[in-house]
Amino acid sequence: MFSNDEEEIDGEFVDNLLSRINSGIAGYVDPDDIKDSYFFLVNEGRRSDADALLNWGLQRQPDNVKLLLVRVTQHIDNDEREQAKHLLNYLSETAQDSPSFHFDLAVLALRDGDLPDAMKGFEKSFSLATDDEVNLFIMDAAADLCRCEYYEEALTFYARLTPNDIFSDAQLAFEYAYALDKSNRDDEAIRAYEEVVKLDPFCANAWNNLGIEYGKKDRLAESLEAYISSSDANPYNQSPYFNKGNTLKALERYYEAIESYTEYVSLVALYSVEKTLDDVDSVVFMHIGECWQALGNYEMAKRFLCLTVNVYQPDSDNAWFRLGRCLVEKGENNAGRQAFEMAISIYGECPEYYYSNAQAHLNLGDVSGCIRMLEFGLSKSPNDVLAWFEVIRMKLMNMNVGAARSVSDYIAEMKQKYNSPTALRLVEAYIDFFVYGKKRAATTKLRMVAGETPGVICEASIEPMLSKLFEQKEVVPILKEFNIRLQ
Repeated sequence: MFSNDEEEIDGEFVDNLLSRINSGIAGYVDPDDIKDSYFFLVNEGRRSDADALLNWGLQRQPDNVKLLLVRVTQHIDNDEREQAKHLLNYLSETAQDSPSFHFDLAVLALRDGDLPDAMKGFEKSFSLATDDEVNLFIMDAAADLCRCEYYEEALTFYARLTPNDIFSDAQLAFEYAYALDKSNRDDEAIRAYEEVVKLDPFCANAWNNLGIEYGKKDRLAESLEAYISSSDANPYNQSPYFNKGNTLKALERYYEAIESYTEYVSLVALYSVEKTLDDVDSVVFMHIGECWQALGNYEMAKRFLCLTVNVYQPDSDNAWFRLGRCLVEKGENNAGRQAFEMAISIYGECPEYYYSNAQAHLNLGDVSGCIRMLEFGLSKSPNDVLAWFEVIRMKLMNMNVGAARSVSDYIAEMKQKYNSPTALRLVEAYIDFFVYGKKRAATTKLRMVAGETPGVICEASIEPMLSKLFEQKEVVPILKEFNIRLQ
């Protein structure tokens, strides 16, 4: 911004002004110069100098509206809302024509959660601002809305600015990109973050967020490079190491993922006040355990997963589930079953928890327990074709003479209970075809399934025994009829 005599407010101007004030030879200083110098100092991080300058100005011009409005801004920045409101009330008659007055009212309404009044106040400030000022007020309003997590509303203000306005400043551009990010406008957010890092290649947060956005699009190589750029820009920032670990894990580069996760934990501990792990995102220990499990080191995996559930996340159903999977793979089926029971006790709506528990029961030779767990899982997800097939297959394998009839009755009962899910009808078609030899009935049922939910057939095709049904000469024409292509 500029002073009345067209001299630019820069570091030299401000330091010269402060020097004259400290020497007692400043004389009269235009309020606009004091105001602009104050904001220059704040932006430079020299807040104590800014406060001293404002205090000096108000001592000499205690009723100056411009300087009093700067004081309001100072109160708002310090979260001194009552003082700001009191001063705005004092200025209510003399400052009605000032855009800053209405802007500050809007910011206070926003901090109080009154979005409608805030938006009205912002609009009023825009209408009173000069042509040279209005874009600055719009930018500041959008930034304040972002800070209060009103991202959609912020974007309505950003839409009034040109790309040249938005991308003239790296911080403003970052706030715009962040608003797009939080509004799930991912493609636009990627383009905006890419512009931010062009403006400021050392903006670690922009690189980190760009890595997250690339990850959402499965652009994992670019995501990894963005995290590396973020940690290069700020080696002490913890988040990129955690996120890089997630990307490396997704790329199945497990040793590197463990190294990145470990670096994250180390940085958290190093820069915490008490040198503890209180601020660590404890899910990292579960991720490290999963990496060791993928590498076949079940003992290390168990160690980290036990650390997760016993110390950091005892109420995490997912952590207990991951531990259960590790224990079953390690051959500790009874302990695995207990871990699955813990997961189910915390959150009983996930069918996968029951299916994994069924495997532990089966490994222990408890067939009835296995079937019971499969049935519990199916009660949460009745259109799971592979689970239905497993239940029916196990019932057939473990019944004596007359089993086929009993299975037929069981299927009829389950169809009635779950409103005849297509997955169960597909399994019934399999039983009709291969157990009863009722090929016509089987193909009729299969045609109905193909017409209603062809995706179920694709899901079934990955099961070796079920997939035999789709190879039969009576069935192949049906798949062609409904354009169902199996891999």
